[in-house]
Amino acid sequence: MAACRVTIELDDPGKVYSDGDVVTGHVVVVSNKDVTCNGLIANTEWATHGRGNVDRGEVEQAELFRGEWSAGQTYRYPFQLPTAAWPPTYYGSYLNVSHLVKARAKLSWALDPEGKAEIRVTASDTAAQLEPPRNQQTAKAGWFLSAIIILILVGAVGMIVMTAVFWLPLVLIVLGIPMLIVWFVRTWLPRLYTGKVEIQLEPQPVRAGETLRGTVSFGSARRFSINEVRISIECIEQCVSGSGSNSTTHRTTVVTHEQQLLGQAELQAGESQSLEFEFAVPNHAPPSLDLRDNDVIWRAELTIDIPSWPDLKQRLDFAVVPSSTPDLSDNTMAEVMQSRSWLDEVLEQLSQSADDPERLRLVLDAIAENEFAVNLTVVNDYTEYEVPDPNDAWMEALDELSDVDFAVRFAAKSDVPAEGSSWRGTIRITGYLTEDSVVVAQALASP
Repeated sequence: MAACRVTIELDDPGKVYSDGDVVTGHVVVVSNKDVTCNGLIANTEWATHGRGNVDRGEVEQAELFRGEWSAGQTYRYPFQLPTAAWPPTYYGSYLNVSHLVKARAKLSWALDPEGKAEIRVTASDTAAQLEPPRNQQTAKAGWFLSAIIILILVGAVGMIVMTAVFWLPLVLIVLGIPMLIVWFVRTWLPRLYTGKVEIQLEPQPVRAGETLRGTVSFGSARRFSINEVRISIECIEQCVSGSGSNSTTHRTTVVTHEQQLLGQAELQAGESQSLEFEFAVPNHAPPSLDLRDNDVIWRAELTIDIPSWPDLKQRLDFAVVPSSTPDLSDNTMAEVMQSRSWLDEVLEQLSQSADDPERLRLVLDAIAENEFAVNLTVVNDYTEYEVPDPNDAWMEALDELSDVDFAVRFAAKSDVPAEGSSWRGTIRITGYLTEDSVVVAQALASP
């Protein structure tokens, strides 16, 4: 039995925090033995979880107690800690951002018991390091062409001045020429017809719930036909796992919108086009995130479809920030927050009952009708654990907040989410595999 148990009680579990608000509550310590605490530390932090490497940041910590605890006693220590102003709480497909209040008791010659509680944090402004991209982009050679020219020139000069090193300049030229061909086909050839192309977006950054307005401008260097002009708006989650040569980039599109700006047309030489469009940013739009290994990218992509000629494609990233007045009518996240502390308590009880079958049965019976809101990372879209009816639809998943493994049963195999994705929904706990420390659950619903 652990020397003591540490849990966190929030004064307002359903509260939504923003812009560095202070979270208050109590750290509760139940001591099972006489023990010396070398420091009871509480802190607020945020962390990512999902397909990418973990990005995290600690906001502030405070020592609440240092001294002796007596067996059989319960102690309560109040705390007040600021929350992070950025990034906001986010639950997506490949990427999630959680904010936590954590407490740890430093004990001598024993594992340090920990407790944690999740809180919801929103934001009305973007992070200081998230500078919105330019709201205008003009089609031009830019850095890409400059890099190609420099690469070829370095190779040519190197071939002259480094005759003793034959292969290096040759390799530079060989690499540079294909890149020049790609640029020539994708950028220079289309501009023979379109001339200068500009994309303008306003406002920047744009808030969730607002309307993004854009203008596409281009001319006609000569008479030509087009099949269509269209704009695509996408929101992409991009996560990097691993590092160096073993790194893998995972991408998924979570919002997509496509709009035709101009249909089939014949454009005359010297004729200018100015095409306007609007995009209603969803109220619960994912915020732009620029973390070390995890990003949420909003992007506008223009396509000018020219028959029998390379199409012109041009991208412009833009920033989306949370609404200045978050819509709190969506109670999904609040329900997750409120049920989280109860779920943590249940998981602790299941773990402590692993060696006591009678106590384990009492715990399972007591929670038989309870429903828990969870956010799990899918490890496998099947299970190798010894579960009832293994041929049914199962998944193995990890609750990263508690570091507890789950085997979750679904009504049909088509409902099982893909390996590596995140699944947010409601479960009912039906069992506990003591040898593997795995919680067995039934999936009830997902948003």
